[in-house]
Amino acid sequence: MLDQRIDLRSPWIAGILAFLVPGAGHAYQRRYFKAGIYSVCILGLFWWGMLLGDWKVVYAQFKSAPGRPRTLGYWAQLGVGLPAMPALVQAYRFESAVGEDPFGAEPDRMLNSLDDELDAPFVGDVRSLGDSREAVIRVRGTIHLEPAEEPYGWGVTGRFVGTDEKGNAVELELGSPFAIGPRLRAARRRKVRCAVLEDGHERGTLEGTIPRPLVNWFQMPLDRKLLADWHRELGKQVELAQVFTWIAGLLNILAIWDAVQGPAYGYGDEWLRPAAAGEGGTPGGP
Repeated sequence: MLDQRIDLRSPWIAGILAFLVPGAGHAYQRRYFKAGIYSVCILGLFWWGMLLGDWKVVYAQFKSAPGRPRTLGYWAQLGVGLPAMPALVQAYRFESAVGEDPFGAEPDRMLNSLDDELDAPFVGDVRSLGDSREAVIRVRGTIHLEPAEEPYGWGVTGRFVGTDEKGNAVELELGSPFAIGPRLRAARRRKVRCAVLEDGHERGTLEGTIPRPLVNWFQMPLDRKLLADWHRELGKQVELAQVFTWIAGLLNILAIWDAVQGPAYGYGDEWLRPAAAGEGGTPGGP
């Protein structure tokens, strides 16, 4: 309720600020105690839910697809404001990428082309193609790949420099055939697979993962395989994480209301004011 004794300054500006960042509207109104309470409690609940959900709990899915139902719960999470808004941009980027690729919605899809040079830390296995049984060596290091024109189209060329599990130096020449995971996916690691060459001939396969930049996985929609893996790894913790973020968003709606209209019950002495002003014979009278 509006109370003249409370300076709400510009209520609509306060409401917008309260939506964007919990507590910001109240700080704008110089109601610092409430600003601190709302900020700590709402943002703390939201980020705790994000942590419980392995930072994958907030994402927007507007177009229903097989294995990717619409995320109605996101609208509750959006009540937190800016912390949940990247999901809107990520949903647009994801749907645009899927629209350009007829197989874009397929989980674990691999691309056979590379647009730009790639330099990244790599963890994975080298599988040799010798005459005897296949040998697998675990390696860690840096992979460098770049597009290369080949007789039948575009491929890749590059090198891997690193060490094996025993600390021995490993240096490999890489080339086609080549495959890499999609640029946009809600997973921190991106799969890479390419041939290991020796004197221009394929002698094995290098297969592993490289880090995916934060902007290419954070709050990105989950495909059906990632959803299944997420629930399998975290179990009921997924539902708890979702509830925490939903409650945080819904609580901020109450904080926005408080910023625009003031405290719901004022100071608690409103029923005395008519009598004090001589407007009736009894407290609370007409």
